Amino acid sequence: MEYTAYASLCQQSVYAEQPISIGMGDIAKVGMSDIKMVITIISDWLPLISVALTLVTLFVVLWQTWLTRRAVGLAERNAKEFERRRVMENLPQVHIALEVRTKLQQWCSDLQGIIDDEKQIKDLIDNGDPDIGVKYGVDSPAGLVSKSLYDYSPPWLRIVLMSAVQYYYNAMAVAADISRNDSASFKYSMLQEAVNRAKEGVTKIYALLGYITEMVPQWFLDTPASIDDRHFFDR
Repeated sequence: MEYTAYASLCQQSVYAEQPISIGMGDIAKVGMSDIKMVITIISDWLPLISVALTLVTLFVVLWQTWLTRRAVGLAERNAKEFERRRVMENLPQVHIALEVRTKLQQWCSDLQGIIDDEKQIKDLIDNGDPDIGVKYGVDSPAGLVSKSLYDYSPPWLRIVLMSAVQYYYNAMAVAADISRNDSASFKYSMLQEAVNRAKEGVTKIYALLGYITEMVPQWFLDTPASIDDRHFFDR
């Protein structure tokens, strides 16, 4: 009995001292197993990662949209505030602006008269009328603009006024020259030049009138003007 136990103990000791042998095939098997396990884990998490990236992208888009709308809203509020301040600053000057507008409208009417009466003026030339230039033209620029109107106008309105009178006189001065020569061909050439300049003047002055309309509040432009302001004061 004792011998058998001793033999078994010796056999275990021999087995324990023998080294464990692992081949390259075993290592390869272990490596491939780990790779397959990693691939499996990635495959399992890939849909979740895709959903997460989609949510992040959507959040970024929504954030950018909100920022854009906020910027647009601020820009609109700033524009309205600027317009309000401009209107308030120009309120003391709107009466002058309306006087300038009336002057420009009259100049447009004069220039349009040359355009509309072109055929009639030709008939007057054929009949030797000596007063064509007096009727349709302006000999001198003096007096076309009231000095008080110019002085009371704000700087921007002065520019509008003086630009308009330049276009006006540019055509009217040529119209005044129609009667200064007895040659019919000369008169016809002056008439054609006056008509061309009148057309340009009407176009440009109407553009300047549009600028005045933009600068003056619409509610003031639409105010009834049948009664002068002074009639509302205490007597």
